[in-house]
Amino acid sequence: MSLRVRILAILCLVVVLYAVLDYSIQRFVIFPSFTALEREEAQKDLERSVEALQREIYHLSLLCNDWAAWDDTYAFVQDRNPAYIESNLVLSSFTDNNLNLIYIVDTQGQVVWGEIRDLETEETIQVQEFPSQAFPPSHPLLQHRDVESAINGVLLTEKGPMLVASRPIVTSDEDQNASTRGVSG
Repeated sequence: MSLRVRILAILCLVVVLYAVLDYSIQRFVIFPSFTALEREEAQKDLERSVEALQREIYHLSLLCNDWAAWDDTYAFVQDRNPAYIESNLVLSSFTDNNLNLIYIVDTQGQVVWGEIRDLETEETIQVQEFPSQAFPPSHPLLQHRDVESAINGVLLTEKGPMLVASRPIVTSDEDQNASTRGVSG
């Protein structure tokens, strides 16, 4: 075997050994560490996303409670006074609070007032999960057990997931004789 062939064979052997060594180090040392780091970062991102959703739902629940535990809202359900609609249930109520939906429902599930708006176009829209006349008794947002009940979360709708909050409508002093329910999203 000539010197040239030996040198070429040694160089090929060194390249192959280097490739095997490089692959082994990457596969058994670097890749598992990288995968663990990537998994940790993904877990942190997921936790931040969940916390952000929980903060938004909490804020929505407080806003819903402000409207639901208000004498004017309670009186509106009783007397259906159009002045309440003109002063409170206007477009700015949706846009200022970044709400797509406001529904006021009585204890029988009848919709006293309700609108769903696309905030980009400011037009009213329909969403199958929110009927315009009456909710079925089994609707998840109407399952309040007492006047302090709060139903909050994410509801999957035909338009996509929607953050929702629902509270019983009571007087400002949380009268135990509450007879209505409010839903916002």
